[in-house]
Amino acid sequence: MTMRLLILVVLSAAMACAEVHTVENETNYHTFSSQHPALARIRPGDVVVTRTVDSAGFDYKGIRRTKTHGNPLTGPFYVEGAEPGDAVVVQLNRVRLNRATGYTAYRVGAATPEAGEKYSPKPYAEGAVLPGRTEVPFSIDLKNRTARPKDRLSDHVDLTFDAVPMLGCIGVAPAGEAPTSGPAGSYGGNMDYKEIREGVSVMLPVLVPGAYLFIGDGHALEGDGEAVGSGIETSLDVQFTVALRKKSQSD
Repeated sequence: MTMRLLILVVLSAAMACAEVHTVENETNYHTFSSQHPALARIRPGDVVVTRTVDSAGFDYKGIRRTKTHGNPLTGPFYVEGAEPGDAVVVQLNRVRLNRATGYTAYRVGAATPEAGEKYSPKPYAEGAVLPGRTEVPFSIDLKNRTARPKDRLSDHVDLTFDAVPMLGCIGVAPAGEAPTSGPAGSYGGNMDYKEIREGVSVMLPVLVPGAYLFIGDGHALEGDGEAVGSGIETSLDVQFTVALRKKSQSD
């Protein structure tokens, strides 16, 4: 048997053993913690098909799944065989829009309140999206994959944008105190990096047995950072595969 044929046989056997896990959270957490019960236990090579809610907890049907704002997470996913010192490689096979609405924060970030007020858009009434908060509602065209403010904000500029769905949050549980889904760190977290989108791989360190992988904070589009305080917040359909890189492989 040639080496090439042997490799094909090994890969075919691995694919045959892989499972597809179609799962959805009943509870969305706000911390990267290994104390949360696993949503699914997966083996390296398995495919996960799931959804995220938006930063306020609204799902693909527009139903709010959480009582509080702040990047509710989908997961955790327990990776069989993952031990501290290893790494998990998350391949994002699909990151797709799944509803026709989104929203952004309202004010432009600035060094002084006066500057922020000068460059912010026209005032919005509180409650346009969430009670007690001021956000800009967006309409999302699922067929054409575009997003635009629900209300016309300019008579001079077309504010319709091509959507590039991405995940603001992806990370694993660290050892010790569990961080919230607000900051980022060596474990991943709320990185808000626009390149965490369909087709990319994200490598994360394993810090506790099982890794406890989480995803969340979907955006229809985000720029280089969040100058207005957010991307276009929305829910997403996500499909991913996890590979495991053992510590011994890099020694």
